[in-house]
Amino acid sequence: MICIATRKALVPCSRLTTGVVSFSIASAKVSSGNSSLAISKRLPDGGTLQTVTNITEIKQRENQFKQLVEAIDFLPNSVMLWDKKHKLVMANKIAKE
Repeated sequence: MICIATRKALVPCSRLTTGVVSFSIASAKVSSGNSSLAISKRLPDGGTLQTVTNITEIKQRENQFKQLVEAIDFLPNSVMLWDKKHKLVMANKIAKE
């Protein structure tokens, strides 16, 4: 993780955990196909702390999971997924009817 304070010098992350006034979160996909998550925090002295994390793999897994769920939803047979505590996790359209 990279921590940068824009008004003053570079400050270690551990020193910036208190006194944060507000923050914003943004996610973007760039032309290279990579996805990034940016978190900006306004500091009490007026500076800004921003961390940027590459979330490309997470977004790819989310898309793969979404495709799997959509495929299961359109199967002609009933499909129901249960967890270890016997709680229904997912059911496709046929099972819900």
